[in-house]
Amino acid sequence: MKLILYRALLTLDPAAYPSGDMAETTRSGVIRVPGHTPDKERQFPAIIATADNEPFQVGEKSREVRISVTDETAPDYLTTGVGFELWSSQQPIGHGIITRRAFV
Repeated sequence: MKLILYRALLTLDPAAYPSGDMAETTRSGVIRVPGHTPDKERQFPAIIATADNEPFQVGEKSREVRISVTDETAPDYLTTGVGFELWSSQQPIGHGIITRRAFV
């Protein structure tokens, strides 16, 4: 299983942290990439981490993050400029856009 890395701009919805506790720098979730039709939608389990290792802040928009996925089909869907939704516990908690693929 190969790790595939991306950089993205992410905005978390206020509902992502109902208690207001934003001390996390990393969280897991599912990246949903909408398709032209519902059957073309793709989902990728992912780990999302702040690029600067500082905690997420309430109300911030377009936070630079690192996204790690292991699905080998991800590069076919997660390309520069592609919009996505971040889901957790079967509900949307944010949205963003892929800015680039990162190679290590």
